[in-house]
Amino acid sequence: GAGGSRRLTYNYGRAMYSTATGHFYEYYPKNSVNCNTAGNCHWDDAQSECADKARDILGLVGYLITITDAAETAVASSKLRGEGWIGNSDIGKEGEWRWLTGPEGCPPYNLALTGPARSACDVGYPLPATKNPCSGPDCGRGTLIGSGKGSGFVTAPGAYSNWGSGEPNEYAKRCPGTCATTGEDYGHYFGGGKWNDYPSGHPSIEGYTCEWGGVGELCINEDDVYGTETLVAGCHAYSNVGACEAHLPSGSCKWDTTQNPAVCVETGCHSHEDEQACRADKGCDWDTKQSPAECVDDYCAVTHTTEAACDADRTADGPCSWNAKAVGDKKCESLVCSDVTDKCACIQYAPRCAWDSTTTPGHCYDPGLKCPPTDIVFLLDGSGSMNSRFGSHPNGFYGMMEEMRDWLHSVDLAPDVNANYGVRASLIMFGNPTVAEVAVDTKPASASRCASSKPWVPVTGTTNDPSGTLSGDYTKLTQDVTFLENLFCVKWSAGKTILEPGLVIAEDVFRTESTNAQRGKVLFIVTDGALHDNVNDLKVVEDKMTQAGVKVFGVVVRKSKGHTKADLMAEATLKPLVSDPQDKHFINIDLDSFKEDVLDGLCDANNPINILGVASVPAVVTKCDVHGTEAACMADTTCNWDVMKTPMCQLSECYPKCTEQACLAQPGCSWDGKDCRR
Repeated sequence: GAGGSRRLTYNYGRAMYSTATGHFYEYYPKNSVNCNTAGNCHWDDAQSECADKARDILGLVGYLITITDAAETAVASSKLRGEGWIGNSDIGKEGEWRWLTGPEGCPPYNLALTGPARSACDVGYPLPATKNPCSGPDCGRGTLIGSGKGSGFVTAPGAYSNWGSGEPNEYAKRCPGTCATTGEDYGHYFGGGKWNDYPSGHPSIEGYTCEWGGVGELCINEDDVYGTETLVAGCHAYSNVGACEAHLPSGSCKWDTTQNPAVCVETGCHSHEDEQACRADKGCDWDTKQSPAECVDDYCAVTHTTEAACDADRTADGPCSWNAKAVGDKKCESLVCSDVTDKCACIQYAPRCAWDSTTTPGHCYDPGLKCPPTDIVFLLDGSGSMNSRFGSHPNGFYGMMEEMRDWLHSVDLAPDVNANYGVRASLIMFGNPTVAEVAVDTKPASASRCASSKPWVPVTGTTNDPSGTLSGDYTKLTQDVTFLENLFCVKWSAGKTILEPGLVIAEDVFRTESTNAQRGKVLFIVTDGALHDNVNDLKVVEDKMTQAGVKVFGVVVRKSKGHTKADLMAEATLKPLVSDPQDKHFINIDLDSFKEDVLDGLCDANNPINILGVASVPAVVTKCDVHGTEAACMADTTCNWDVMKTPMCQLSECYPKCTEQACLAQPGCSWDGKDCRR
């Protein structure tokens, strides 16, 4: 059959959530609850049912629905079943209609109460059978809707009403006795959304609608209450070759005749079901701009099949770079400056890339990621709470590590401890160890460690280097990322998250390996939940860090854009550990923004104060920057003195000419066999 897509909206809690109002709603027919006094459903009994603690939703207290605008009318009339009580009444004063329930009623409420007044004005419960003698302390209170009867009803300024024709009318025939003694004093809505007035306990009432929102405190982030996902039919949904190969995007399905019978299967990037496998495929891109995120073809890989077209692409979707060594037919890749090893090729990608001639050998780098000499140890939370969806990442820990992998690929890395530029990094995973233990010597499969009875310990390094060594070698660092991903297992951290053993390893790394005083020392602690260490234990290690000149930064990564109790608790326990001033060394951010707003900001050469507020040491961008005088500058024939620029010693117009022919064609330049000089 033909495949297709379905759009699914879901929410937490047993009641329906409306994105139009941000509130929950549920209709209760009177025969399904206790609202059946004498066989009828009384208004105050319905309100009492809504306010019952057993019906609280995610910390919110229920109340009879208050319909305050057309959007809420649409919710009540089109999404809910039946007709029933709403939260308005003129019991306080005949003909003066007010909302008595919810945030429009008489807040603040005493949520410890039971009964109707837990989320409604106290107008004297239980309500009397006689005509509105209001006896409670809140008589005359509640948001005014308007006054009058029938066509003479006048809606209050700024208020909303939706009475049916001729309503409210205090209609005598609707009264169980006489309206002189009972009155139609309570609001009710018909299925079409129009309002009517009824006496409490009228036998025609079918039920009531409860609303949650505005009373109580939502115990999770609002962004997590609901979601909408587009479910796209997989290739297996197609039973014939035509439908299979017509599936969009083109090329994502193929008719596999090697199987008997032939079936439709996923192919290319779309066959990768998880973020790790997708990012590991050079021709694929993990697309977080759609929900749910999915693996799609990389723009450069699918757009260009020739070297000339690939290298010529400087569009916003690119730029692209041809990698002749790439396996398979996807040799056109998204440009990463650090992958370019040829000076001429690097210069051609300006201004996206620049060539650093101060190093031996020179190297290509991204000016936006040009780093001062810094040694960074990352302490990364591997606790069980990271084993869940974080925004566009199906798994928080793997998402964090893949963002780290991408950043390490792009950032300006230092070759060794003596380098006067770039980053060396060490990755350490912490969680809930009970006994310190050295990392295993062999790289395990992702599930094998879970079966171990040994207590978990902070794990660092690769199979050949489990010590957490600082390194600027991308091959080694990406192996470290993979190593930690394979060790991540929720069983390790069934208890509380403990930082100390990881902090001890970090201190040892700085003390034994970060020995060049000219290189900065930075510790990054990244967590999503509260730390449960003994504060005194941490202080001992922290004091050693301070004495060694280590700056400590804290990052709380959260699941969504808004805050939750979990990330605020994490902030409360992590922020006191960072360097002073704390606000300049701490950030609480959603994981989707972690790379762009935190990692990419660490070495932004165009921003002297990065995202966390730490001053970056100005990086040496060209070999001419080191010359402080005109004499020294002019003695270097690749440089030129220009008093109109800062710094005054600039690379000469000859230097970018990277071939002999181009050099000799430039007036005043000569070729020395390697560089073009004045």
